[in-house]
Amino acid sequence: FMNWYSTSGTPNIDIYSSYNANNQTFKLSIKQKSAHIYHFPIKFALLDNKGKELESGILEIKNKEQDFIFDNIKQEPTPSILRGFSAPIKLKSNLNLKQRIFLIEKDSDAFNRWDNIQKLWLDLILNEKTIDQDLFFLALKKTIKNTKDNSLLKEMLTLPSERFVQQQQKIIDVFAIHNARENLILKISKKLQPIFLDIYNKLNTNKTYSLTKKDIGNRGLKNICLYYLVKNSEFELAFNQFKNANCMSDKLASFNALVTNDNKYKKIVIDEFYNEFKNDVQVMDKWFQVQAIAPTTDVNEIKKLMKHPLFNFNNPNRLRSVVGAFTSNYINFHNKKGYDFFTSIIIKLNKSNSQIGARMTSVYNHWRKFSNELSILQKQQLEHILTLDDLSNDISEIAKTALK
Repeated sequence: FMNWYSTSGTPNIDIYSSYNANNQTFKLSIKQKSAHIYHFPIKFALLDNKGKELESGILEIKNKEQDFIFDNIKQEPTPSILRGFSAPIKLKSNLNLKQRIFLIEKDSDAFNRWDNIQKLWLDLILNEKTIDQDLFFLALKKTIKNTKDNSLLKEMLTLPSERFVQQQQKIIDVFAIHNARENLILKISKKLQPIFLDIYNKLNTNKTYSLTKKDIGNRGLKNICLYYLVKNSEFELAFNQFKNANCMSDKLASFNALVTNDNKYKKIVIDEFYNEFKNDVQVMDKWFQVQAIAPTTDVNEIKKLMKHPLFNFNNPNRLRSVVGAFTSNYINFHNKKGYDFFTSIIIKLNKSNSQIGARMTSVYNHWRKFSNELSILQKQQLEHILTLDDLSNDISEIAKTALK
């Protein structure tokens, strides 16, 4: 068990299932792929074709390879593995598309429903030809109709972030990932537009703001629907919400939707949001951040934001809300101009705040994982940083370690 304390990284686990109809046995074969052996629990259930549990419990994993055999299983079950995220592991299984869809629709475990749809979203971004999209979207429509937990449904409809998708790739193609994910978002927004509009209209009420679990879930689902609707040009809807919002969740959701998409209301909401909240420091950080990650924001726009009266280079949170946020604007940050600008900020921080400078330098830590052109450019930035006179120990350590 002490490997959990002494070893870095997350254990990688393979789980393969097989059913023997003649013997009416079901086998789960579990293999630890990491160099070290970990001791951990896996909560599981075997579900029949209606979602009823045939077997359930906790598997104790403590060997490199282990088999678990279940007898008297009269039909091939669908395994629901790692229920409730019972262990912090990376799990790979041989579940097929139909089995994952079944778990999304029928599993009583919220984590597994979410996890399986996230895996399918990821496949649709990276390997869309491997997915029967008609089957998937039909199942998704059923899931939306039958899921009563709006908080869960909101999370199920939220795609993996670009950063997460990048982390799944051996070589990161920033622009291919961005375009594939955006294309999927557009596809979702078009295929499900009537459903999203119906949900939005039902949840967009004038009800007094409340922090109950139900109301939080309703707002979350309403705003993810708005996110997709705006992708399908429902700008008027977002602007009306912006004008009438009675809480920051709704205000920010509509503001974000209008600022990160090209439309006639963009400048209006930027100005109105500023005028309403200019005296609230934390809200203004959000105001800067949303603009910094907008797809139309390039280096020149970031420099304009840095000239704003409320921008303060020596305020770490404000700096992160503009320059730090810009590093997540993948299509505009990842080029020579973006890197040159970012490195100039690190050089300036070398004298004023080397700890923040070191954190920003770590953005280049994974330069080897990027496509060749970007990898070379990031390496050059690190090498340039190390040529500085009086380079701080904080920044020097990060840059040297990254280049090892």
